[in-house]
Amino acid sequence: MATKTLMTVEDLATLPDGGERYELINGEPRKKPMPNGEHAFATLAVGGELWAYARREGLGVALADARFRLQRNPDVSRLPDVAYVRREVWDAMDHRAPALEGVPDVAVEIVSPSDVYGEVHQKALDWLAAGVRLVWVVQPLNRTVTVYARDRESLTLTVDDALDGEDVIPGFRMPVRALFQ
Repeated sequence: MATKTLMTVEDLATLPDGGERYELINGEPRKKPMPNGEHAFATLAVGGELWAYARREGLGVALADARFRLQRNPDVSRLPDVAYVRREVWDAMDHRAPALEGVPDVAVEIVSPSDVYGEVHQKALDWLAAGVRLVWVVQPLNRTVTVYARDRESLTLTVDDALDGEDVIPGFRMPVRALFQ
């Protein structure tokens, strides 16, 4: 029986595409699908709103496709489509490392047509277990956002609702409808 060789975040650079679209789950690489137009639109919509709010308020930073190392030995790294990190946490991170050490305060996952919803749901739960305070799962197909938080059941929002930063991003609000126009 062959023994699997586990990878580290640093090993991803040896992959043919430089490991840019890979996550590591317990040292095993998993390729993320390339986004389609709906995915790209929703990513830029929520990312742009978070980025503008973070810049204006000075509370933190918004990032797109940043790699976060959640644990070592074996490595677990994730690439949320969008992330928000509080200013004091961001300032303590090494921004040139192959992965940001630690977790964002908010992770946003946009569901792609090739995603299996059960896997996306598990990924949201994994984010929470790692210490993320809010996870927003955007589902372009049914035009909803499922909000996950550590201290309560998930909540599904429709186009008539608004995303709320709660106490994680105080004052942030965005109409869900804006993600799908």
